Amino acid sequence: MAALLPSSEWHVLQDTFYRKHRLYQMQWAELDLRRFRIAAASFGGPIALLRDGRQLVEAGAAPLLDTAIHVYSASGRAIGTIECEGAHIAGFSWNSREELVCVQEDGNVRVFSLSGREPASFSLGAEARELGVVGCRFWDQGLVAMTSDLRFVCVADVAEPKPRLLADARLSQAPHCWEVVPPHLTLSRHVEVLVAAGATVLSVDAAGVQDQLLDQGPYACISVSPSGRLAALCSDRGRIQVVSTDFQRSLSEHTRAEAEAPAGIAWCGSDAVVASFGREALLVGPFGDAVAFAYESAVHLVQELDGVRLFNGSVHETLAR
Repeated sequence: MAALLPSSEWHVLQDTFYRKHRLYQMQWAELDLRRFRIAAASFGGPIALLRDGRQLVEAGAAPLLDTAIHVYSASGRAIGTIECEGAHIAGFSWNSREELVCVQEDGNVRVFSLSGREPASFSLGAEARELGVVGCRFWDQGLVAMTSDLRFVCVADVAEPKPRLLADARLSQAPHCWEVVPPHLTLSRHVEVLVAAGATVLSVDAAGVQDQLLDQGPYACISVSPSGRLAALCSDRGRIQVVSTDFQRSLSEHTRAEAEAPAGIAWCGSDAVVASFGREALLVGPFGDAVAFAYESAVHLVQELDGVRLFNGSVHETLAR
């Protein structure tokens, strides 16, 4: 096989260069990731897969009937399985200690260690238990859960869980998407939730709710930069905007030729974003210019401090300035 040119991994946006480098040819034998919910740890850590119970399963597909969480290395090598018994899982993610935090629909939270320790557990409180949890967002130490009545419950640190109900956004229907700004990245040092409702975005914290008075939604994806200063908003028609997290400044925008909602969006450092559209990953720079990368199948995005990782059933790559 002919050697690749040294410059083949480098791509330019305006006067800034980005390198897309292949890390691994994945070992998980052409696993169809579309059938799974995925949680990938930061810094090239483990990847957890859970069968997506919302999808129909073909009769006789025995491996897909498995309800365990399967854990793989970043190269797709099987490490082990985690049995999370009880109610269905509303959301799961890795924390900074490489523990898998699983939030169940009945409001119970279980924290699993890769070392095999007995899992820690706690409850999100009476409201979450009575109404049920329908969604979760995580950061390195904590989480925010959304209950079925569209209220938000925050746990600032899963090691010392103290569930706290945030202000009532009075949502009449489920948000198009929502994301958290971790407390160490906000001016108030309290967690903030960005909620895409209608054509605008609401900022929700413990003190109150603020309508940012936007009119170009609905937004299908929101992602907060590693510094916490910027947010990327992507509409359901593929229009990407970058704004300050106080929503006082609009810095750049890019409109994709094909009107399509993204599967995900993540920051590539602090001045570019990557959005995934089916088999295409789109890198958008600080001046609105873009470079598209084609894949054999859809890629999953993992935001890192200095870039973004992209993986699917066959390859695992990193993209950074």
